[in-house]
Amino acid sequence: MDVDSFKRMFFPIYFQVDKDAQSEDDEREIESEQFVLSKLTKVETLIKDKLAANWVSVRKAFLDLDLDYDGYVTVDDILRVLGEKGKMLDFNDLTKLIVDKDHKRRGRINYTDFSKWLGGVIQQSEGFYFRHDSHKNP
Repeated sequence: MDVDSFKRMFFPIYFQVDKDAQSEDDEREIESEQFVLSKLTKVETLIKDKLAANWVSVRKAFLDLDLDYDGYVTVDDILRVLGEKGKMLDFNDLTKLIVDKDHKRRGRINYTDFSKWLGGVIQQSEGFYFRHDSHKNP
């Protein structure tokens, strides 16, 4: 019998986990995750509002954001568009958001990812559908 197993067998009180301390740590971790999630949601809402107000075409918005014409939108491009509101944002939060929206996790968004993320906000699909009702629209 080795020393560790001896201690566990004859002195189990030293190896018990304090449930209260563990639950407090879990609660703090959940609160911090919720705090980060709320910050990222605010950043995303700000970006969506700004882009929806200034562009009606997803393609035009992407091309206007991509000034160096490399086919990607980066954190700097988005901060440039946000202007004064962008100065209030945390660069790391915006970077986390961009990395999350990039399917390859490189921190830059191509047109496909940009369309998936912001396409419905900029160019609503309801505008493309025309409902023909013979009574109202003869």
